[in-house]
Amino acid sequence: MIYQGRTLHLDVDVDGVAMLVFESTVSSVNKFDADTLGELREAIDALRDVSGVRALVLSSALDAFVVGADITRFSTVFTQPRAAFEQDMRRNHRLFADIEDLPFATVAAIGGLALGGGFEICLACDYRVMVEGTRVGLPEISLGIFPGWGGSVRLPRLIGVEAAVQWIADGRPRDAAAALEAGAVDRVVAGDRLVASARALALGVDGGEVAARRAAKHDAPLADDDERIAVFESIRARHAKSLDPNYPALSIVMAAMERHTALGREDALAVERDAFVEVARTPTAASLVGLFLNDQYLKKQIRRYAGDAPAVVRVGVVGSGIMGSGIALAGALSGVDVTLHDASGAALARALARVDEDLRARVAKGRLDADGAAAVRVRIRAGDAVADAAACDLVVEAVVEDPQVKAGILAELAAAASPGTLIASNTSTIAIDRLAHSVSDPGRFLGLHFFNPVTAMPLVEVIRGAATRDDVVSRAVAFVLRLRKHPVVVRDCPGFLVNRVLFPYLNAFERLVHDGVDFARIDRTMQSFGWPMGPARLLDVVGLDTSVFAARVMAEGYPDRMAPDFPTPSERLAAAGRLGEKTGAGYYAYPLVDGERPRPVDDPGVREIVGTGDADIADVEIVNRLMVPMCIELTRCLEEGIVDSPQAADMALVRGIGFPRHLGGALRYIDRLGAAGFCDMADRLASLDAACDPTAVLRRMAEDGTTFFH
Repeated sequence: MIYQGRTLHLDVDVDGVAMLVFESTVSSVNKFDADTLGELREAIDALRDVSGVRALVLSSALDAFVVGADITRFSTVFTQPRAAFEQDMRRNHRLFADIEDLPFATVAAIGGLALGGGFEICLACDYRVMVEGTRVGLPEISLGIFPGWGGSVRLPRLIGVEAAVQWIADGRPRDAAAALEAGAVDRVVAGDRLVASARALALGVDGGEVAARRAAKHDAPLADDDERIAVFESIRARHAKSLDPNYPALSIVMAAMERHTALGREDALAVERDAFVEVARTPTAASLVGLFLNDQYLKKQIRRYAGDAPAVVRVGVVGSGIMGSGIALAGALSGVDVTLHDASGAALARALARVDEDLRARVAKGRLDADGAAAVRVRIRAGDAVADAAACDLVVEAVVEDPQVKAGILAELAAAASPGTLIASNTSTIAIDRLAHSVSDPGRFLGLHFFNPVTAMPLVEVIRGAATRDDVVSRAVAFVLRLRKHPVVVRDCPGFLVNRVLFPYLNAFERLVHDGVDFARIDRTMQSFGWPMGPARLLDVVGLDTSVFAARVMAEGYPDRMAPDFPTPSERLAAAGRLGEKTGAGYYAYPLVDGERPRPVDDPGVREIVGTGDADIADVEIVNRLMVPMCIELTRCLEEGIVDSPQAADMALVRGIGFPRHLGGALRYIDRLGAAGFCDMADRLASLDAACDPTAVLRRMAEDGTTFFH
């Protein structure tokens, strides 16, 4: 053995092939943490002193090749002094370049996932052999950065500039067939032939072929200025919709690639290094890395919640509206048998038609084949969910948002269900403890708040009432995981977590419109700030009748800060019969075009109802008046124990209502501004909105300089 470390080992076989094998003994996967990079440096240095080596093969003894860098260290690495950061980058560039410059052929044998830095080291090799069914890729863009260990330099020299930009821009891993077709790998083989094929390739190539390959990777692929300018003009036009100033990584890497595709390797790596240091130190990168770390934290937490809870395999759903039919379809797609019930036969027929339409769309898009769609459809049975309750593991009430109607249905379900059946309400705002009185044995009752559209939205709030048992929560969490969704466990209160935090935002919107700010301008401003849609558009999607009812529930629950002292614009629109998308008119008009889903268009007549909106107010004040009350309400939820961690709080808003990812969540947004700066901003707005008064905890954080995330 030439080198033996904790994460990799190196030896030379009888044919003179050096075998460098990644095999971490301290982690379940291979990743480029500080230990692995240090050991790789030592192994390559040791290899240089060995005579008679004819080739080098890199492989893995674990399921994955290398899954990338150690993201848990990014926050520390990216915020260190710039000179130290640049030195780290030079060290990693030198390591991969030394592998690329070894005096014999190098082959990467990719037997599992090779992502990020794990794929970049493969690009530094002369050849790449890949196992069928595995994937390679550069997903760094999802973290607000780009491949910075030579990936943006080497990939365009292998597969062409336009294809390389596409790989970097979408961050999608490619399967073996796609990678081979693109030219990113040289051979695709069966798993049991991987190492033998890589060895044979390494021993079979001559020095001239290796030298030619290296020259292609070292030379400039677009040395002609006119050609390079034309290529990148075309690339920018193609990716124009993705060049969002809130997410600068793509713009920065394109600019770097435009420069370094005219340069040789060493100068090109220097350009990549400078650009990477720039992008890694942006607030967006900090936010997106933070979201990734939040997600990793929550996965562990949720696994503890779920434990070894018995599976839910049969579900009854009462109420076949948009939410009920969506819950039924989500269950069936995950292999659960569902009984869907509605007192109205016509409503039930419409629900099943929606299910059929959804399944046809999935087949048309290639997400299911015809047999798969048929298998899903047969799992949904129209029937009497109340009568079937005794045979169900879980029954979900998903009827109209009326506490009296819900209480009646829940009482019927509780009477019919077996003792082990979980009973849940899909209420979006009504406190679970208010409904629990209708359920015999309230220990088995909880809230399961799905978001619309159910099959697309990733979050489900699991609401624990005062009496809800731990085993019931565990089983509900396991069920949500089975649906391939993200559960967040919250304590009961009106609105729970997400809607409780959303309504101060919506109330602030209502007040802005009442004060004379045009609703369409507010929407444009908030979309530019990073929201997927503005508040007026969101209210139209939710339905103005639904939102008005929910607003009244929230005002009853929090009268000191969520009870407007004026008739809201949404109330006036609802009274006029403009209920949003579903009626073809709300804040916007929604004309049907060839039966396609309506798109919003301006309707001048609506301003006769809500006001013309000519108030003189800066965009930044619009943003602050909407964001501040929302952020403060989330801090209240954390302080009251409605949600048990900053990580869960921020991720719930990102997944539940599309809180701008580039901000990293509401609490991380406060951290970015600093608690003192945030409180100063809030105090300037408190006279306009009681919801803008910071909590005592926030004021202490302002005094102490503390943050939610460290």
